[in-house]
Amino acid sequence: MTSLQISRTMQLAEPQIRSILESYGPSGMSILTKAQMDGSMKIIHQWQQKQKQKLQQQHPDVTASNNKHQTTNTQEQRTAAVLIPICAVNSIPSVLFTLRSSKVTTHKSEISFPGGHTDHTERLVESPEETALRETQEELSGIYYDEDGANNDENVKLYDYTDGINILGTLQCVPSLRGMPVTPVIGTLTYDLSCDDPKNLHHIFPGNKDEVERVFAMSVEELIQVETAEPLPRLGKGALGPVFPVTETKNDDEEEEDVVIGKIWGLTAIILRPVLKNILRPVFLDGKIDTRISAIRNAAL
Repeated sequence: MTSLQISRTMQLAEPQIRSILESYGPSGMSILTKAQMDGSMKIIHQWQQKQKQKLQQQHPDVTASNNKHQTTNTQEQRTAAVLIPICAVNSIPSVLFTLRSSKVTTHKSEISFPGGHTDHTERLVESPEETALRETQEELSGIYYDEDGANNDENVKLYDYTDGINILGTLQCVPSLRGMPVTPVIGTLTYDLSCDDPKNLHHIFPGNKDEVERVFAMSVEELIQVETAEPLPRLGKGALGPVFPVTETKNDDEEEEDVVIGKIWGLTAIILRPVLKNILRPVFLDGKIDTRISAIRNAAL
């Protein structure tokens, strides 16, 4: 593993994050308001009906009742989880994201949290936490494990995924556009991500080349500053959804230019906004920990 140092920033923050999560009780912090959930479920139902009609047109020999049965079973069986990786980059509180590859079949070139479908087999029924950790390692490192636990690459040595991610809790499920329950899992990265460019962490997280174009981080402060909104029909007619533009600074002939990487939107932004508002801002920007983190940062300069 590269010579990363334990993050004092995360050590200070973890007890406060845990305390906030516990304050919401066993059900966890909600992502959507009741109105947003109602609007979202209406849109999801409409999408599912269109998919069923499309399937009937493609396979007219399949009866409507069979389609309904198959759709229901699929939605009941499939679940997913994402990790919200809270980290320190050069001691600065940040959040880690992936820029998806243009090679993937869905959500091409979109920015998201690491995560994916839960494995349900005869031998294994994953918890949301286990799903989030497995998918995070696969996406960030490009490592895949077989049934015997053997990995396919040496990239695992770049970051200690066993002890390098602390799970602090989960939030309430939020439905994907296809109606799949997605559980957001809150975790912190144990080590400080020392780097020259937070928008490209390839030296630590090379990424799965088939799924991830790059792994990058944005500071909590920057995320709060750049937030805007745009229409998001999945939350209901006329609803606005949060959007977080992502840019990086390029030096060309001694001139600096901001280049757009993409934007955080859709389900990722829907999850991110309440996490910023209710957890990360109170801990890192509004609370006493801010002063203590500043002292750590200044001492490192």
